[in-house]
Amino acid sequence: MKTNNILVAGLATTVILSLWMTSIYAYGWEGKWKGQRFTQEQTQDHKSWDMIADIPASDLSDKEKEILLYGYSEEMVARDAYNYFYGVYGEETFKKIAESEQKHMDAVEVLIDRYDLVKPTWYGDLQSTFDELKAKWEQGLEDALYVGLQIEILDIEDIEDAIKNTDNDDFKVVFTNIWGASYNHMRAFLKALDNNNMETDIDYSEFLSKDDISVKWPLGYKFNTIKLRLNDIF
Repeated sequence: MKTNNILVAGLATTVILSLWMTSIYAYGWEGKWKGQRFTQEQTQDHKSWDMIADIPASDLSDKEKEILLYGYSEEMVARDAYNYFYGVYGEETFKKIAESEQKHMDAVEVLIDRYDLVKPTWYGDLQSTFDELKAKWEQGLEDALYVGLQIEILDIEDIEDAIKNTDNDDFKVVFTNIWGASYNHMRAFLKALDNNNMETDIDYSEFLSKDDISVKWPLGYKFNTIKLRLNDIF
């Protein structure tokens, strides 16, 4: 009986903590985003209009316009790279993450449309980056996975810069949601390398530890990791 009580108490605690983390993540850090509640499905599917509908639009600086257009192009580079990887190597990780990158593009497009900007149709200033990465990913699956890892690290760093350079709550909702997914993408690429008996010499320790790679409960992991990173920014 005592053992059963302990198990029940442990299960209840796990459920409560899970719901708490989901609620905090959905509300936004420390209530800064108007306290609107989002479902877990909305946050994971990047349904950005539902998430920002009650947030008033604000005037954009030139820097914020640049952030939006560059962010869209960057997600396009990632999507196209991963689709290419999947076509060449058949690694399911690329297919799944490419689908997520399309959702990231859709999320940023919500902001682009909201502020009446012209959506990029190609890579723009990132064309040279795309060409440079292509030369690496064609060398084999291991190099392609390395490139995926590099793209996600770059994406996380650029999103940090975007969050630092905006006062707009709608920007912060959209980009922080994408940011969390990018952490999960990093984990997926590292696990794919491990599953294929490959290792990487890329330094990702600033973002993930070795133990983090196999962490379950991705939403809880996402919450804790991003909150630590946000504390470094603000």
